[in-house]
Amino acid sequence: MRKILFKLIAVFFILTSCNNPNEKLSILLKSPEVDRENRYEVYVSKKLNITVPKTKFCEYHEFAIYRDSLFYGVHITNSLNIDVYNLVNESFAYDIKVPEYLVKTNKIMNLFIQTPDSIFFQESFPPSVLIINSKGDLIKRFNIENDFENFENNADIPGLYSFPTIIGYRDPIFNSSKNLLYLIMHPIGAHNSRGGYKNTYRVGVYDIEKANWLSFFGRPEGIMKFKGKLFYNYDLSIPYFLIVNDTAFITYPMDHYIYIYDISSGELIYKKAGNSQYCNKLPNPLKTSKIRDTQAAWNFRIQIPFYGPLFYNSKMNMFTRIFHFRQPLKDVNGKLNSGKNRKGSIIIFDKDMNIVGETVFKNGSLGILKSLPLSDGILMARQPHYWQSDDTLVYRYKYEIRLIKQSE
Repeated sequence: MRKILFKLIAVFFILTSCNNPNEKLSILLKSPEVDRENRYEVYVSKKLNITVPKTKFCEYHEFAIYRDSLFYGVHITNSLNIDVYNLVNESFAYDIKVPEYLVKTNKIMNLFIQTPDSIFFQESFPPSVLIINSKGDLIKRFNIENDFENFENNADIPGLYSFPTIIGYRDPIFNSSKNLLYLIMHPIGAHNSRGGYKNTYRVGVYDIEKANWLSFFGRPEGIMKFKGKLFYNYDLSIPYFLIVNDTAFITYPMDHYIYIYDISSGELIYKKAGNSQYCNKLPNPLKTSKIRDTQAAWNFRIQIPFYGPLFYNSKMNMFTRIFHFRQPLKDVNGKLNSGKNRKGSIIIFDKDMNIVGETVFKNGSLGILKSLPLSDGILMARQPHYWQSDDTLVYRYKYEIRLIKQSE
């Protein structure tokens, strides 16, 4: 009888502890055990040498690639100008000057290249998406409302949203066959700090023919769902988004998992562990007092590990995900760590999202927020101490995916 009673108490404890949000968060922060193979790696297949014109820049804060051949860059000090480089011929191609009157914030943000004559970008106030051609002429502007008054089910869209810009890798995605625009969303105001957060959405689907919102999906999952009233830094709270055929992928900088959705219904199909083998645990989010303390929040941000975006490499029918390792708050000279020598890795997945390899980069050779997907790999800039001069485009290392040669 005592044994039965003990078992019942143990089962009760397990069930109640699993229903405890703090317990769920603690479990999700730990790196999940996953079967992984080490069959693939990324390697430098080519080093580009593109000379930058004297009036241009070697680095850009906004950038995009069109079909492995054209690199588009916007520099923060000349943010109404898009510079275009030919990656095949390794040369500067042309620039696109956008008139000041078109962009009220005077900043081109979140570039997406549908074709060279169909270039999408966002501005933050008022929240808008603009389409221009290769001459900088306006094709169309969409003033996307953030109160969703015209959405027929707006009772299911609690609170207001912003459309994140300036933080990188949150660009709009356009489906030309359906005329649908997919935009990353972030709740603002009360719904970002109270219990309603978990009921908000992360992706909005905008019909450009009707100039109206069609649907929303991607409620917070995993760590972001169970973090409660705790916070990560702003850029770590915004998801990455990817579409491949009829499937959408949502990932977070602070989550080991990849969340996979049916693009038509917006339903979560399943999740898959996509964690680095070099991360045992992600850090706990911060209390409100800490996240509002600018220096404390920055010190936290400097040290913590985090994931970069998920890329699709279409020629290989494979995926890659970047991971940046934890680093100390201060460098060897006692100064706040700049990340100059930060370690990182690229995790490689097969078409079914199974981990089939992970390549480690040391001494800052994996640039932070400086990578772009190619059909067979990644175009990357390394950290600044690797840059040769201001006359050479820093996005020059082409990494391809290959099978690791097995020793006989």
